[in-house]
Amino acid sequence: MKSMKTTILLLTVKLLILCCLPGYSQHQKFRFSHLTTDHGLSQSNITSILQDDKGFLWFGTFNGLNKYNGYEFEIFNYQFKDTTSISHNYISSLFQDKNGYLWVGTSDGLNQYDYETNRYKSYKNEANDPGSIADNQIETILEDSRGRLWIGTRNGGLDLFDPENESFIHHFYDKNNPGSISSDRIEELFEDSDGNLWIAHMDGSIDILSAAGNGSDAFSVIREKITDVHITAIVESADKNIWIGTQGDGVYRVTFENGQLRQLAHYTTDAPGGNSISSNIVLCLMIEDDSKLWIGTEDDGINILNTATNQFDYIRHDPLDQSSLNHNSIWQIYKDRAGNIWIGTYAYGINLLSGNKSFIRHYSYQAGNPNSLSHNMVNAFFEDENEQLWIATDGGGLNLFDRKNDTFSHYTTGNTNIDTDVIVSLLADRRGRLWVGSWTNGLYQFNPATQKFIRYTMKNHGLGSNRVLDIFEDNNSGLWLATFYGGLTYFNTENQTAVVYNSKNSGLSDDYTRVVYQDPDKNIWIGTDNGMICYNPEQQTFLPVIFNQRSIPVLIVDHMGNIWFYAENEGVFCYDFHKETISKAPFTKAGKVLNGQISVNDMCLGSQNRLLIASDQGIWEYSPELDEIKPIPEFMLKGYQAFGSILEDKNGNIWAGTASQGLVFFQKAEKETTVFLHNPFNPASIISNKITCIFE
Repeated sequence: MKSMKTTILLLTVKLLILCCLPGYSQHQKFRFSHLTTDHGLSQSNITSILQDDKGFLWFGTFNGLNKYNGYEFEIFNYQFKDTTSISHNYISSLFQDKNGYLWVGTSDGLNQYDYETNRYKSYKNEANDPGSIADNQIETILEDSRGRLWIGTRNGGLDLFDPENESFIHHFYDKNNPGSISSDRIEELFEDSDGNLWIAHMDGSIDILSAAGNGSDAFSVIREKITDVHITAIVESADKNIWIGTQGDGVYRVTFENGQLRQLAHYTTDAPGGNSISSNIVLCLMIEDDSKLWIGTEDDGINILNTATNQFDYIRHDPLDQSSLNHNSIWQIYKDRAGNIWIGTYAYGINLLSGNKSFIRHYSYQAGNPNSLSHNMVNAFFEDENEQLWIATDGGGLNLFDRKNDTFSHYTTGNTNIDTDVIVSLLADRRGRLWVGSWTNGLYQFNPATQKFIRYTMKNHGLGSNRVLDIFEDNNSGLWLATFYGGLTYFNTENQTAVVYNSKNSGLSDDYTRVVYQDPDKNIWIGTDNGMICYNPEQQTFLPVIFNQRSIPVLIVDHMGNIWFYAENEGVFCYDFHKETISKAPFTKAGKVLNGQISVNDMCLGSQNRLLIASDQGIWEYSPELDEIKPIPEFMLKGYQAFGSILEDKNGNIWAGTASQGLVFFQKAEKETTVFLHNPFNPASIISNKITCIFE
């Protein structure tokens, strides 16, 4: 609805090396994450966006104010008979002043938020109080460089807040006073770099309270008229050009010098040459850097104008790409201190364009597209020595992902000799052979060159079961197979023979084996439906069961030889094999993921000895050294929460498979830089931005 000009000084900013978004071309691919009511947003129409000095993001909507900490929302709503609640649920504007107070404009009053009490103080029009605010419908809020707080109202003109008396000084339209404001219907307030106050009206008028006369007691504006429609946004570029967005008349580029407003350019859909703004209905503007103006339109997406070349790029919703802009009606565009761009839409919530080159991509089955993922239920991944990603699906056979072309090849019952399309486990061995475990048809060896499968079964090769849930290659190139109610199978790949260990012929605790892994001491660890058990191949004996009468569907061995495992309904634990101890203490700060409140479906080792955890409520990463667990917010933002499989590839990217939504890819940022800037309002900040030398 309106673009807000906020002035917030930077304290400490985490940026990636080369964090600025790349130059835009006509074919630039933008990948967005999305925040909607599914993630806790109170309502989907975004009217205002602000990042406060504490780093929180605030989103105004038609129904409530949202405070976002990067993981979850806190919602503020009007509460009947509670005078300390926000005064109305329709949020029209947000501003934080130099003293740190957050001001919230609503359809029924102005509010000041108290961070300490988490409550609000409301200012409303009182008929018997001439010092009360002139109108309860607040349109825009601005604090100027002199520390004065201005409030533009729907029908009550322009108010100036008097903090000492907590009253308001009114400025109304006066037909007999040419120095008064042009109308009482204020749409937008803006202060330029020279200290001039711009007052935009709903009828297209602009009043300028010049800096030269801004300090005098007499209030007198310079009246200008550039259009007959609403002025929706005003921003300034580094060259001191002022950009004005309108609701039906495109964008104006003007300057204000020596008391004169001069029009430099007018951007409309009728511009010659074919490269023009896509819509004349402009709802918001944002200056990204010295030469890029972001323009939010009604129902036609985002235009990015290169102000140096006068060329436009366009971002629109693509119904075939779930990482695209999710709606074309753009009400707010806001750049935070980390370089992230937050886009508020009508009816579809928030889009986030990450400023740190991390991005998330979703792959799903698309009917009629032979190069899409073949099925939306992904059971397992494996990355081979050539960095090829193989994907097991639950009904779409085996998939191979082509990273260069972003496409999938399929190996199914329809185009190969495999007998089933339900694949549950994968492994590429040291010789480059791909082994495929199926749900009902045994074990397969696949030769990609010939696209032929060789099948191994209970009947022909002595497997314990034809349902192969997990595959692990030991140090002798033998395969260990965890099976569904068939015990544990050792498969000799040289002579294609099998040895089966089950509860009847060995010390295996249960025939429902879920997962198998080998530690650095060459012991084989098996998660079963009745605890975790260890097999010593040299002594050919099973050690006593650990965590009996618990189902262990997930286990992994880290670089130190510790066994991390998930016990259903109880959480994640660490077993020190040499000390024979199960550690619970390290998880005291770890949260609900590790104490059993959230179901864990898979784990893998990430870089820096991190544990990556796929759960029913997102992807989490755990640092044992720091005893710190946190969700990876990009997965939460996309809304893909129930993950059944996870892999970190050789480049540090994360792949996660879902039960019904396909495959999600997350490319993490590589490096972080911390930038320290002087903040005159923070005595703890660096004292100057001019650095001549550094010494350790």
